[in-house]
Amino acid sequence: MEDYKDTYNANTVTTNKAIQNVGALFQTEKAKFVELHKVLQSEHEAFQSSIAANITKLQEDLAKENKLMDALAVKEEKCKVLETKLHYTEKQEVDR
Repeated sequence: MEDYKDTYNANTVTTNKAIQNVGALFQTEKAKFVELHKVLQSEHEAFQSSIAANITKLQEDLAKENKLMDALAVKEEKCKVLETKLHYTEKQEVDR
């Protein structure tokens, strides 16, 4: 019976050590995941900030392009008016 107690105690000690080791491994892995989460969150925030900055730049560029297109349309209209006037004037001179 004493052998069984010794074996039982030895097995209990071994099992407890194994459980403690597994617990320590889980704690270590959890700490690594927490650190990884922090890094990923930081990178995500930087990425989001970069995207926001790029969108803002694109919006500014689009506004500039629209302004230039509007100015070009006005000048094109003026050129058409002047071309029509010139054509009309030339036609009047030819008709004389």
